[in-house]
Amino acid sequence: MSRCPKCNTLIVYAAGDGKLKIRTRMLAITKSRIEVVCRHCGADVPLDLTIGDKLLKALEDQPPRLVIRKALDQKVPCS
Repeated sequence: MSRCPKCNTLIVYAAGDGKLKIRTRMLAITKSRIEVVCRHCGADVPLDLTIGDKLLKALEDQPPRLVIRKALDQKVPCS
């Protein structure tokens, strides 16, 4: 399967129940690639996966980010 190029830790493997499993801390998806973060050393590991049309559309139609920290920094009471 797939291993981390930095520490050789197994990242993607076939489980006993027939499922393909990815062991990672985080999954990062962009329009051009998919990367995971190695659980052992923290390296970015690119995966050779195809991004589906629905996911690509979701990446394009992202809503604006909600800013919550500003109220905490200004000590404004939350309602």
